[in-house]
Amino acid sequence: MRIYFVLFWWAAISPLWCQEPNLAQQLQRYQERIAMTTHGERLVWMDSLTSAVEFQAEHHYDSLARATIDFALAEDSLAIAADNISDLIYYRKSYLGDPSQAVELFKQYEFL
Repeated sequence: MRIYFVLFWWAAISPLWCQEPNLAQQLQRYQERIAMTTHGERLVWMDSLTSAVEFQAEHHYDSLARATIDFALAEDSLAIAADNISDLIYYRKSYLGDPSQAVELFKQYEFL
C-alpha cells in the first residue's frame, strides 16, 4: 500500500517541478522554428507559441497574440486570426478586468 502512495505522490507532484524548464525549452524551440520558417509554416509555429503562453502576462501573451493576429491576417488565415482575437478579448476582459480594452480590441478587428 505504501508503494502506491509514493507512486501517486510522485505522479501528482513531479509535473510541478518539471513544468517551467519544459515550458522554457518549448518556448525556445518555437522561437527558433519561427525564425527559420516563412508563410503558413511560420503562422503555425506562431499560433503554437501563443497557445503555449495563453493568458500568461509574464510571457508577453498580449504582444504575441497581436503579432499572431497580424501575421494571420497578412496570410489570409481568418480562422487563426479570429480564434486569437476572441482569446485576446477574453483575456483583456476576464484576466485583466478591463472591459473597455476588450471593446476597443473588438472595434479594431470588427471588419472580420
